[in-house]
Amino acid sequence: MATLMSFDHTKPNNKNYQNWQAMINDTAKIRTYLNNYLIPFVNRYKTNPYFWSIDICNEIEWIAENGDKTNSDKNWGCSYDVLQRFVSMCCVAMHSKEIARKDNSRVLVTLGSATVKWNGTYKKSASFSTETVPFPDGNKWSDKALQSAYKNKAAYLDFYSPHFYAWVNEWFSSPFEKSPADYGISDKACVVGEMPSRNPFPLPQGTATPLQMLQLTAYENMLRLGWQGHFPWTANIDFNLTNEVGTIKDFGEATKEFKKAHPTLVK
Repeated sequence: MATLMSFDHTKPNNKNYQNWQAMINDTAKIRTYLNNYLIPFVNRYKTNPYFWSIDICNEIEWIAENGDKTNSDKNWGCSYDVLQRFVSMCCVAMHSKEIARKDNSRVLVTLGSATVKWNGTYKKSASFSTETVPFPDGNKWSDKALQSAYKNKAAYLDFYSPHFYAWVNEWFSSPFEKSPADYGISDKACVVGEMPSRNPFPLPQGTATPLQMLQLTAYENMLRLGWQGHFPWTANIDFNLTNEVGTIKDFGEATKEFKKAHPTLVK
């Protein structure tokens, strides 16, 4: 899964942020991005058997969120309409015949949503509640939302890939306990596109008494609940990020045990 850009590109304190903002905000410039970067990238690598999908943008929602901050957390703060149009145009390019393989199969396209807050239609009724209620903010990346932003039937994601970290659990639970149907996103295949690789997983059911879930248990639960895969994120660097998400070594043993238990599923 190749991720072509991240929300960080548009942050006001980052180099070339104005160019990225200008591109996303203009359909003509988006087409230049597609013609000179996305389409050539896919065509260059599509014969590689390990290249199976494109993630349009890492956690794109942060581009719209936190626009009112005054410190390093400040993002662009553009509207979701702008982002939906950009994602839609990328999807249309990804579904074009121009980048199909010789056997007419395609490299799939997804969007690594920051959390199911912007990729689902249900949430907890209150902080750390066990009850769920409809979430009016809804799925920003559904076929309906994308095709409303850009009138083209090819404007759709092939699968959903929301990210999860422990802080999400307060309002949206975890994919280790909830199925795609529980989140209202069972209309497509779903993977957990990013998650900690540390064992055990912190699941803060209450602020005073956080619970723990072993990594192998989380893997087995995701399989049972209908998730089609999961992507632990590693950070091999010496500061707090490593402690939060873990390293390759941290998830290695659980991954090997999961493979042993499911030899026909994991090659």
